[in-house]
Amino acid sequence: MFHGFPYPFQVSKASGRIAVERDYEAYVKGLIRQLLLTRPGERINRPRLGGGLAALVFAPLSDANAAIAQTAIHATLTEWLDAIIRLEDVRITAVPPSTLDVTVVYLIRATNERTFLNLEVTE
Repeated sequence: MFHGFPYPFQVSKASGRIAVERDYEAYVKGLIRQLLLTRPGERINRPRLGGGLAALVFAPLSDANAAIAQTAIHATLTEWLDAIIRLEDVRITAVPPSTLDVTVVYLIRATNERTFLNLEVTE
């Protein structure tokens, strides 16, 4: 049986202890969210960790910047989560004036399940 920490970190209201995530798919989605929303340099001992997705919202929204972000996010997910997921596709769409729609399609290696994550990042 799988036990992990949920994202965002939570305390159980019933027990007052750290909440436990028992759904492996939800746990993996949490890992992807954490990685994409962490700014590079934010983690002290891992300065290269992070996708910096939230900072991309402040860049001019254009198809060219979305393509650059898509490439960077693909590289970040492959570098940090390759042992857990097999990345199949990353799509980033700029929605003016200040929104990025992100879709990540991946296969969870442990269960061989294909799934996806949609994120909408706004200012």
